[in-house]
Amino acid sequence: MVHGFSTVLGMDSIRILADVHPSLVSSTPGQTKNISNVTIEGLAQTIHSLEEEKRVRLQKLRELRAKLLELWNLMDTPIEEQQLLQHITSHITATQDKITIPGALSSDTIAQFASKGAHLNLKCAERARAAINKLPSIFHMPLSVINNIKEKMFLEFWDYGGNVNLEDIGLGG
Repeated sequence: MVHGFSTVLGMDSIRILADVHPSLVSSTPGQTKNISNVTIEGLAQTIHSLEEEKRVRLQKLRELRAKLLELWNLMDTPIEEQQLLQHITSHITATQDKITIPGALSSDTIAQFASKGAHLNLKCAERARAAINKLPSIFHMPLSVINNIKEKMFLEFWDYGGNVNLEDIGLGG
C-alpha cells in the first residue's frame, strides 16, 4: 500500500518506509524486519497520512481543473491547447481509489497544472488591460465632438459681438 500511494503521489516509498523503521528497507542479507506493534502502528499511520495526502492533492487538482476550465471558456482556448493537459484532466474525475497512474498526483503534476492556470490568468489580465486601454480612444471621439460644439457656440457668440467668458462655456481654465 505504501508503494502504491507513494507512486501515485510521486514520493519515494523507500524513504517513507525508512522513516517508519529502518529495518523495513534494509538490504542486508539475513537481517530481520522489525514487525513490532510500534512498527505496525507506524505503518498504519503512514498509510493513513498518505491516503489523506492523496485526497487533499486530488481535491486541489479538481479545484485547479475547475478554474482552468473557466479560464479556457473565458479565453476561448482552442481544444488542441486544452488537450495538452489531457493526461492530467482525464483521471481527475475518477474516484480516489481508481487513480493509480504513477505521478498522477505528484507535486510536479499539480505545479504544472497551477502554472498553466497562472499563465491563463496573466493572459486574461493582459486582455482586460488592453480592453481598458482602448476606453480612452472610445470616449475620445465623443469628447472631441462635444468640444467642437462648444467651440462653435463660442464663435457664434463672438460673431454676434457677445462678451463671453471662456470658463462659462467650459473652454477656459
